[in-house]
Amino acid sequence: MPTNVDLNAYSGVLTLSSGTGLVRMFSDGSGATLDSVPVLTGTDGTFTATLTGVSGTVTATSYYWLRGHRACVQIPELTGSNNNSGPLTVTGLPASVKPLVQVTLPIIAMNDSGWVSAAANITAGSQTIGLSIVSFGTFGWDGIAGFSACWRT
Repeated sequence: MPTNVDLNAYSGVLTLSSGTGLVRMFSDGSGATLDSVPVLTGTDGTFTATLTGVSGTVTATSYYWLRGHRACVQIPELTGSNNNSGPLTVTGLPASVKPLVQVTLPIIAMNDSGWVSAAANITAGSQTIGLSIVSFGTFGWDGIAGFSACWRT
């Protein structure tokens, strides 16, 4: 992230700098200069996502990417059998992707009636995703469609 931003309205030059990195953009269309801008390196990996609250063990290989303070995860479809309307969670998020703040994501879930709107909730600092159906009424539900999401760590 830039630590210094300077916009010179008279000359039309925008300068972004951070440490030794510097980017200048010119309003006259002459292009931009790029001096010693650090590249964000990151970590990519896999983890085992486990759907809890269903009969049996339901797991899937899931993926994560870390770039700076940004974490992204990709979790595939997870389905099982839950006929008691109890809560479902997805566990197994790596510690390095724990969100900095509460994250609520719209997702698609499967219940007795088919695919429905749902929400995935991750408490700040948690490695567990809580799942809730957005529809009215109580009924058993069986899993989630896959989803991808990003948040700040």
